[in-house]
Amino acid sequence: MTNQFTSFSEPIRRNETLHKMAAYKTYPAKTMILNEDDQGGSVYFILDGKVNITGYSARGREIWYSKLGPGQSFGEMAALTGGVRSASVVAAVETKTAIITKAQFLSLLENNSDISMWLLRELVFRLDKTTNQLYERVALNMTMRMCSKILSQCSEMPNQDGEYAVFPNLVLAQVARQLNTDRENISRTISELVKEGVLRRDGRKLFVLNKIALKAKVEDV
Repeated sequence: MTNQFTSFSEPIRRNETLHKMAAYKTYPAKTMILNEDDQGGSVYFILDGKVNITGYSARGREIWYSKLGPGQSFGEMAALTGGVRSASVVAAVETKTAIITKAQFLSLLENNSDISMWLLRELVFRLDKTTNQLYERVALNMTMRMCSKILSQCSEMPNQDGEYAVFPNLVLAQVARQLNTDRENISRTISELVKEGVLRRDGRKLFVLNKIALKAKVEDV
């Protein structure tokens, strides 16, 4: 049988017990896989595709937390604590997963120290990423957060015109959810950066004209 865990690090990739016990399921794009506040249970390993991790504010506004892809997993927190799901998970594209029950997951951790260490590293990585996102939301204003987002998707090397392409193209509604604002704010911020000569817009494509100025806007805290 072909190993479907090739995108994972060695402890998961070579654990045949996990491979055999898992149930395999593919979710079409935009399918709700887990609902926030549902009773936790199964743990999901992403074999192919991507998922969005989201939640909702007290006013019912959707809050974007992160995106996960092949080689990552979700559902561990509820399985470990016995509590409810702390976030909703939606398939961003068609996504193939391997699923194990809470009991199977806990048994794997108890009997495989290398998998326990893998999970610990994964959770620490996510905590570090969440801390950085929280810092941006608290310490940076809208322009700073938008500049930080653009820099994170900006090419390292300029093109022949000395411009840095922003890839993938920014989808305003999606970016608004990620930065917890509205589409109009995103559009207005981009327009201001274009007027200042920091960005150039070509249809849906964005190019950074002045990377130093863009970085300065983020660092000016």
